[in-house]
Amino acid sequence: MKSKVILSLRVLSVLIIILLATSLSFADRENVAESLEKQLFRAKQELKDLDYKVIEELLQEVKEGSNDTEEKIKEIKRLLIESLKVETRAIWLDSVSMDLLTSKEKIVELMDLLSSVKVNLILADIFGNGHSVFPSQYAKQREAFYYFAKGDMLPIMIEEAHNRGIEFHGLASIFGVDSKGIQPFMDMDKLDWFDRTVDGGFLTGITEFEAFMSPVVPEVREFFLGIIKEMAQYDLDGIHLDYIRYGKNLGYHPLALDLYRKEGGNPDNLANPKELEHFLAFKASFITSFVEEVKKEVQAINPRLLLSAAVASGLNYAKRELGQDWKDWADKKLLHFICHMCYTTTSDLYYGVIDSDTSPISSLSISFPGIGLYAIDEFEMERQLEVGQNKPVAGQALFSTIHLNPQKAEALKNGVYRDIAIPTFRDPQYAASRIIADLGRRLEILGLEIGIDPKLNTELIESLTALAEKIFLPLRPFDNRDLQVGSEAEYEALKAILQDFKTLKKPLSKLPLPARKRALNDLAKAERLVKVLFHYSKIE
Repeated sequence: MKSKVILSLRVLSVLIIILLATSLSFADRENVAESLEKQLFRAKQELKDLDYKVIEELLQEVKEGSNDTEEKIKEIKRLLIESLKVETRAIWLDSVSMDLLTSKEKIVELMDLLSSVKVNLILADIFGNGHSVFPSQYAKQREAFYYFAKGDMLPIMIEEAHNRGIEFHGLASIFGVDSKGIQPFMDMDKLDWFDRTVDGGFLTGITEFEAFMSPVVPEVREFFLGIIKEMAQYDLDGIHLDYIRYGKNLGYHPLALDLYRKEGGNPDNLANPKELEHFLAFKASFITSFVEEVKKEVQAINPRLLLSAAVASGLNYAKRELGQDWKDWADKKLLHFICHMCYTTTSDLYYGVIDSDTSPISSLSISFPGIGLYAIDEFEMERQLEVGQNKPVAGQALFSTIHLNPQKAEALKNGVYRDIAIPTFRDPQYAASRIIADLGRRLEILGLEIGIDPKLNTELIESLTALAEKIFLPLRPFDNRDLQVGSEAEYEALKAILQDFKTLKKPLSKLPLPARKRALNDLAKAERLVKVLFHYSKIE
């Protein structure tokens, strides 16, 4: 009898605790609902592109109370994160991840993961450190593929990416090698290919066993051009250049110094600022001319192959320390887009680096800031992605697949990369038109509700609709022409469109905050894409 009483008391205690917890959730429900309502209205004021009908239905269910209230609250919070409909979502498929792809099953598994997080561009490391993923007449095949893979796996990777609607660009690490890459060139008896420090050393001194091939040596250039031409024979969507630079502290190859002397320079007088500037420009010219050669060769083999490059963060640093003048490449219309390695540990730092890296070429080339996943957790990743989305850049790139852990993948799937997005690099004209049209659509849905003057709202919707249609003028396809060949007709048409962008800024500036900030940022994103097209239309 006593044990039954004790048992009954325990059951009663549990029931009381459950009732107390339930009563607390009831008491908190109104506060939670009120907070979510405020967040929802703030999202409307910011002109976010959300499924407001679904969110409002879920919010009503939270107010009324249900057995799964907490799950509904989580779902509302998830849906309040905006997933842009037009943006480039690139990810670097690094060499470590690549070496695991030695069977179709493993390739399918990775491509399923990347498809689930809605990336639309893979920058795949298929050549680097003197080794290729594919069989090559120039380089040794990577051991993982030579010994374990059955046949050439690259076509399978490309096909599986394409089956999921993802572009697959082959990455080639050009001049830089680490300890794994030094030996193949030593085996080929190519010691004379290695660049030198001022005292004749081979290593950069930045990281252990990091070395670079000299871009001045003709045989080096022929070797890497041969690799690029082999890559261009595959059904790739583009070629992505990495390590397309000097190593820090390098650039003093004996041949380079001889050529510099023949041009009238004095490499023994580099303490003189004027002489140093001349020498730095001399060094950079070999990198730029190599990019020009790659552009020419790729264009000849397959005009639809897009050419891009990963570049160092900070233009001045890149030019002076690495001989990498990526602004000059943009001026000369050599690339379809550029990825900046803006790897930072905080969103505050990332905010500033985006501006300093992309601003010098904002009207010259499409460019995407890069986020270093290795240095941040999933929460900081989300913050940095949102920072980038609120800047006038048309996408971002993630480094890299090996650092895309389950937590980060889940955050992308449920948050900023929840919905499929149209990439901006293949058809920037269409992307710009969609950005403007979507802004007009959101004003039509939300404008009056958030207190925008009806007359102003109507005028803006009409102007944005007209601009979106006007952008869609007949231009040569961006992805199937020589970027260096201009067109007077396109130049004049795009010039008129840019004037329309300028005219629209004034009425958009009349919008209340924060709608004004968002509208002007969307306008600037689209305008940058059109400015790039305008740059490519110029006849030099």
